[in-house]
Amino acid sequence: NIIIFFFTLLKKTFFFKLTIKIRLNQLINYQEKINTIFSKYKFDRVLISNDRSNDLNLLVCKYCFNNQIKSIIIPTASIAWPEVILRQRRDHRDYYGFFHNKTFLKYPFLYKYDEVLKKNISYYSIFDILPYDKLNLLPKNPWVNGGGNSNLRLVEGEYASKISIENGCDKSKIIKVGHTDYDELYLNFQFKSDIRKFITKKYCIRKTKIILVSLPPAYEHNFFTKEEALKIYHKFAKTLENLTAHILISLHPKMNREDYIFLEEMYGLNIIDEKLSKILPSVDIFICTFSSTVFHSILSNVVVTVFDVFNHKYKLLDWIENLKISFSFVDLKNEIMHLLEDEEYANKVRASQSSHKKYILDNFDGKCVEKIIKEIQL
Repeated sequence: NIIIFFFTLLKKTFFFKLTIKIRLNQLINYQEKINTIFSKYKFDRVLISNDRSNDLNLLVCKYCFNNQIKSIIIPTASIAWPEVILRQRRDHRDYYGFFHNKTFLKYPFLYKYDEVLKKNISYYSIFDILPYDKLNLLPKNPWVNGGGNSNLRLVEGEYASKISIENGCDKSKIIKVGHTDYDELYLNFQFKSDIRKFITKKYCIRKTKIILVSLPPAYEHNFFTKEEALKIYHKFAKTLENLTAHILISLHPKMNREDYIFLEEMYGLNIIDEKLSKILPSVDIFICTFSSTVFHSILSNVVVTVFDVFNHKYKLLDWIENLKISFSFVDLKNEIMHLLEDEEYANKVRASQSSHKKYILDNFDGKCVEKIIKEIQL
């Protein structure tokens, strides 16, 4: 048994070192290409999505830092906070375990303690930590966007600013500008009456209330097998099919419409062709999972309710007053029926949720792109 143990350990160590070597060579190759491009074009500033993840962003960010080129993080994901990141890494042993014992002592800033696993989990895979360290790519704090070598981080509003600072982003880096998606949403908000007439005719809507559902990509994002996901969505459709409202379904771009056509054929729901942001301002109720679309709904004065289909139990939206988070189909149906049947309750929920608009976005005025351009131009 002892011989088998040491042989297994030796084999793991050999393949571990080989993988690290391959990754390092890959990064060096990327670095040389980036150096060539930047030397040729003499950029004054560079726009990046983040300064903490994927090889390209880290290499570009480091090059900019070393050569006094301004790197600016443009607004991207709104809910990529530590509790979400920790959950994503729990099922992947590359982020904790035996090979992390030494790296935890050397790079404690890369780790956060996970209350679920009762272990320290790294932001990076062990196969990235060592190559990144060799090339001096590791950011000071990868658990927050803006915690690395970037110069500026453009954020949506006060909420994103506050939570970024709380998680370690330097306050001096942050500028509130909004998000490009909000301008498109604002335009659709201005024409919501016309859009409602359009979808009423297109989808043969006869009921007075319209519910829009953002269906999450359960198996496409590997939360469940395809069979498990479809079983959940059958239950979900049964929960919604006999309500006194017309149900519209918005699929995530990764979801194949053909896989979900049963929602129309078996349950009479409609899968929309349009982007979610076009339809959202014109409906009465919006159902989604933990997503930045919660903020879109609030800005649009549409009542939003969250269905925690993956049982994540995140706390990141707890600050939103009267945002109901349902953990079962029964709870979800009861909340929807309450909103449909009790107008006073629905108005109260809408008013309390809408009171957070200014916290999400300083001004919902369709000028976010204008503000972003102002900050990134020379």
